[in-house]
Parts: sequence; C-alpha cells; structure tokens
Amino acid sequence: MMKLFGEDIDLKTEKCLTQTTSDWNVSDEEKAAYCYAYMRGITTQDIEHVNWNGKISRAELAKMLVNYRNTADFVRGGIRRSAEECTFKDGKIWGDLEEYIVRSCQYGLMGQNGTGGVNEYFNPYQNVSRAEFSTVLSRVLFGDTFNQTEENKTYYEKHLEALHHYEVINTPDATIQEKRGWIMLMLLRAENAIQKFENEKYLAEKEAIPFSDELKVLASFDDSVEENSIWCGTFQLVWNRMMEFFNLDKIEFVTTPKDGELIENELADNLNKKTFTKEYLSESGYYVDFGKTIQETKTRMENAIKERFNETSKVLDSIDWSWGEAGLVSYAMLKKQFSFEKPFEDLHTGNFWDNNQTAIYFWFERNKTAESRNQVEVLFYDDPTCFAVKLKTKEKEDVILVRGIEEESFYDIYQKLQEKITFFTWEKTIDFSSDSLKVPNLMVKTKTSFDELPKGSSISWTDYFLLDAAQTIDFYLDRFWGKVLSEADLNVASAAAHFIRDFYFDQEFVLFLKEQDKELPYLAVKVSDIDLFQRK
Repeated sequence: MMKLFGEDIDLKTEKCLTQTTSDWNVSDEEKAAYCYAYMRGITTQDIEHVNWNGKISRAELAKMLVNYRNTADFVRGGIRRSAEECTFKDGKIWGDLEEYIVRSCQYGLMGQNGTGGVNEYFNPYQNVSRAEFSTVLSRVLFGDTFNQTEENKTYYEKHLEALHHYEVINTPDATIQEKRGWIMLMLLRAENAIQKFENEKYLAEKEAIPFSDELKVLASFDDSVEENSIWCGTFQLVWNRMMEFFNLDKIEFVTTPKDGELIENELADNLNKKTFTKEYLSESGYYVDFGKTIQETKTRMENAIKERFNETSKVLDSIDWSWGEAGLVSYAMLKKQFSFEKPFEDLHTGNFWDNNQTAIYFWFERNKTAESRNQVEVLFYDDPTCFAVKLKTKEKEDVILVRGIEEESFYDIYQKLQEKITFFTWEKTIDFSSDSLKVPNLMVKTKTSFDELPKGSSISWTDYFLLDAAQTIDFYLDRFWGKVLSEADLNVASAAAHFIRDFYFDQEFVLFLKEQDKELPYLAVKVSDIDLFQRK
C-alpha cells in the first residue's frame, strides 16, 4: 500500500495501473508517480506507451505542467499575462501543444526571462534540463519566492536548491537531461514539498511576530466574550488539577488563612464550573502534571513535553522555583496540528468587514472545480449574515466557523450553534453552482497572567496562597493546515513558607551601625568585593 491523494492505494489493483505489463520493473514510488500523473491528466498514455525513460521537450513539459497546475489545489498564482503578451516567434507548432505553450507563459511558468519579461523564442523542441525543470516547478509550487535576484547566481540556482531542500529532487545537477518518468516522480513528491515549505514559513513568521497584548485571553469557556477574544482549555486543565489536589468542589480566595473574608471573583466562579475537562481531549493531544516547585518537577515536565510533543516550554522558566518544597505548580500543555486533505486556493488579499482592512484569505469559488469543497460541510444557514460551516481535516479535527450568533460566552455561542444545527434541514453538502467559501489566514501569539485573580490571597481557607497564573496560546490557520500550541500554569505556596526565610548576605549588601535610640547611624558600609573586607 502507498499514499496517493492522502489515501492508501493498492498498486496491484488501482484502476490507472490495470494496463501495467508484468515486466515493468520499477519501484512502488515510480508506479505511484505514474498513477498520480494518469489520474490528474498529466499523461493520458497507458503504461506501454508512456515512454517512461524518454526525453521530454519544452512544449511537452508545458502541457504537463499546465494540466498539473489546473488539477493541484495547492499550486500558487493565477493568470499574469494576456495571450497576446505570450506570442513567441517559434510558438506555432503542430497539435494542441501551441495552446499549452501560451498558457504556460500566461501563468508565469515558462517562456520568461530572469527579470520577469517574456522571451522572444520559446524553443519548443528543445529537451528539458534539470535546471529548466527545477525553475519551472519551483514557480508552480512557490511562486516567485526563489526567483533569482543576486547578480552572482544563475537563474536556476535558488530553484534547484529549494527543490533539493524539500526532497523533490535527489540529485541537484543542473546539467541532467530530464526524463518523463522522473518528472512524474517529482510531481508526486511536490505535494509534500509545499507542506514543508508552508511549515517553515509558519515557523519563521511565528518567531518574528511578538506576543499580542491586544487580544482578550479568556480563562474559562464561560467567560464573557469581547471583540478579539481567544480561549484555550489549558488553563482550565491546571485549575481542575489544583482543585483535585485540595479535594475541593471549588477554589475560592480569602483575605487571610483560616478566618479570612471571602473575595468575590467572577473568573474563579466560571473556572469552578469545570465546563471543560480533559475528557474532551484525546490523551495524545495534551499533558498535565502537578508537583512541588523543585528542580525534579521542572525536569520531569520538560522531559515529558519534549518526548510527547517535541516542544520546549515558554512557561516553566518563568515560574519561581525557589519556593522548593513549600510551593506547588499545576502545569499543562496542549498541542494540535492538522491539515486539509486538499489544500484550498490562495486568494491573496481581500477586504475584511467594513473596517477598511485587508486580509489574506483561502477560498474556493462557485462554478469552479475544486477538490477542497468536498471537505466542507454546511452546519446551518439562516441568511447571508448568520451561518456556520465545518472544515474537515485529515486528523479528524473539525474547524468550525460561525457568523452571526451573538451570545454572552463562547459556551453560549457553541450551545446556540448546536441548537441551530439540530433544526437545520436544508442541504448540508456544498453546492458546486451556488456555494463559495472565503476564510482568512490566522496567526496569533498571546501570553497572559490573568491579573483578575487576586495574587497573594489565600486559597479556600487553607494554608496556601496564590503566587502566579499564566497561559500562552499560539494559533495558526491557512489553506494547508493549522496548529494550536498552548501552555498554562497555576502556582501556589504554603503560607507557612513566609516564616521559612533565608537571610543570606552572600551578595552585595549594605551595613549600618547606629545607637538604638538615635535617628541616624554613625557608620555605613557597602560590601561588593568581599576580599577587601576579609584579609586572608
């Protein structure tokens, strides 16, 4: 079995290989490459006539790549030039190849020079070298990203390096003359390449953007929603774990231990509802731990998230571990990564709302063939201002998009959504001629300490008081995939720890001497270099 279009295929029975001769001695990947090309119309020849090891001309390559571009949702760019601009002195040739020469030029794939202009000649019968093919395929996959801008490099170098880096090309030798079979192989590998490219792009952009302090981070699913709010269940998980430790039905805050007065706190009240629990997550998607604020706890948590998620923590280093045995920490990480079976089309930019803002979108149009529409389900549709859809992913993580439901909290919005879904009786399948979709790319990093919680207050009349609370949320969504990475911690310490204090003057300090009943001292010393004060 091999993966093709994200699905397992049996190369012995797959329809496109029924003509395969028994003596066609090639690898499974090569068979899958032929199947991939045949099913997409990149080649229409049966296996006996495909000329797998034959050379390929530029005109023939133009046809293969135009068909590839038109059937692969993940490729970039649209028509850049008119047919009139793509007229070549040698472009009049036999059959349908003339049409594909023009279209390859219109898409900006072939027939252009290093500065983006159109060449005078296309050279349709010239065999294709690896330098030429890598340049063309790179433009199909990555747009102009690797076009040459440095004077000391040839037109193809960056394209060739990119395809080698993303494991499309095994041998980055520009002089190799391409074969039909090799090209089919590289087109098969290209879908994984674009995923890797987008992932690297995401990681670079993620590191470049600062934490946003303009979004409202909600601690609970029941908190009131404001404009530009975000919630993730990790802080609820650490709150629930702290409740378990104290064996409490709810965590309340009081002014002092034992006999203090109750402090009203809406955020704590919402968290105490425990609307969200770990039962709403698969075990592979989260990690929760609890322990004393000692190095062994920190090391255990770091090792666990590295092993489970291959991640490092942004939160653990900010915890005050000096409390030692007197402190307690509840910690959680959630990581989800998902991808669409068929990438959506890139819209580039469009208007958002009526705020004179522009946004980058992914989409599909009505009356246009797009395999991505099959992974969209209508949840309900009231009118043009109130509707919801679900985007299905390969990992069975549902991306649910809702417009027009106004309620107090995310919980209330979700419950109203379920009600509307129940009573929606229209067609839930996306219609080819009447339905279109447009979703903005999303990328945000947040970090909050929930200042609404009364730090320093005692917990439910116990000997413990609240030290700190924190949560981070990284969220990303584009036409290929999405990712959520969130951490949270809740840190408390024993009130008795106030009386276990180390007054160690083992760093720079100041000393005063004064008579007990006098206002000012008669001697002052600042000690920075102990060797000057301890003659050995």
